Amino acid sequence: DCNAPGIGDYEVADVATAEARERARSAARRQELAGRRNASAERRKQLAEALPKGERLVCYLDCGPEVADGRDGGPVVRELAGTPYVYGAGEAIVPPWYDDLTFDDREILYEVTGLDPHKRYKLGFSWWDHNNAGREQSVVISAAGQQPEQVLPKTKLPAWKDRQEKPAELGVSLPQRLSAAGALRISFRNDSAAANAVVSEVWVIEGN
Repeated sequence: DCNAPGIGDYEVADVATAEARERARSAARRQELAGRRNASAERRKQLAEALPKGERLVCYLDCGPEVADGRDGGPVVRELAGTPYVYGAGEAIVPPWYDDLTFDDREILYEVTGLDPHKRYKLGFSWWDHNNAGREQSVVISAAGQQPEQVLPKTKLPAWKDRQEKPAELGVSLPQRLSAAGALRISFRNDSAAANAVVSEVWVIEGN
């Protein structure tokens, strides 16, 4: 058995091996990030306490070290595509939840499941162009069998290098026609000539 039916030729085998190595590197990087000061509980509390009456934080990801969050029977957010990284700005400049991140050349992808069709939801996130690479990104929401919807148009990220701009926190309503399906996907897209798209945090808020 030479694995010929499964792999076929050396070119395909090389790609498969490269993908396996990249998955291993990402897993090792996430484990390394998780070993740093875990600020997720602190950040969750900060976000939850800032919400108006009638809203509650149901999911939160510190992108980079974390890839999933949520409870059984309720909304759960999972990262589907992205690679962990740390800018290395340090806590003297920004808290750790802004400094670590997920990136991808074209698109960072998340899935949210367990949504109640009778409730409304908001998406919160933060991003930062630390090295001033000219990043511009948009956010698109999609659901099975539905037309995708751009909820945030092409937007320039705040830059630290040469500009000293701190990370931005943004929020958008999740279209109810899409969340009513119970599951949707969130795409952070690279709309510029920059090397990649980035996102530091993702969270979901449930409303009335």
